[in-house]
Amino acid sequence: MTGTPTLQNDELYQAAKKLIYLPLARKIYLKEVTPDEILTSEQFMEIVSGMGKSDIDAFEVYVSSIEEQFATIDQCLRAGSPQSAAVLLFTLIEGEVNTVVRMLLRIRGMNHKQITEAIQGTNLFVKMRVLLPLLNADPADRFVQIVRECQKIRNEIVHFKASPDMWHDKGGSKGGYDVIKERAQDFFNRTSIEDLMSEIEDFNPVCMGACVFLQQAVRLVERFSG
Repeated sequence: MTGTPTLQNDELYQAAKKLIYLPLARKIYLKEVTPDEILTSEQFMEIVSGMGKSDIDAFEVYVSSIEEQFATIDQCLRAGSPQSAAVLLFTLIEGEVNTVVRMLLRIRGMNHKQITEAIQGTNLFVKMRVLLPLLNADPADRFVQIVRECQKIRNEIVHFKASPDMWHDKGGSKGGYDVIKERAQDFFNRTSIEDLMSEIEDFNPVCMGACVFLQQAVRLVERFSG
């Protein structure tokens, strides 16, 4: 890039650098690239110029819509529907977990079909407590707790048992709809939208930041890109 960089050009440059991280980390994991043996910019550029020529070394973009989805979750809460908010939150969390799992498995050389087959039918909490640790990712304890609570409420909503409201001489009891609504509302009362968003936004950087191969890729890119 020549001349004085504008803000727009600088942002494009930074985005272009980030596109290299994942395929480069995969090459490092597969021992196709040894960072300590890359001593010149010519060697580095030879590696980079070979990327993006097939689906194996494709540049991949993972789009996050956390802010937009939280806006919808907030609308549900304001409309008095914490159950809908809980289901949307669970969907958002599962999407973020699947993204991290996919990225870590891509680094380890698996193709997207293999990854999709591995993800399908796997319980979210199993991904959190089994699959991610096997991939050397360690989600924050608070995030794990949020997942546990949200998953329990979501399952009660999706697998609604339709127990009725009951009235009798000894007092009666609330039906399933009201009980689940109260549980969902209590969850959001105890954990603010701001705190939930912060935990979810931190999840990907924390997990991916612990990947040694990605760390090596970032250092290699930074060494030759300034």
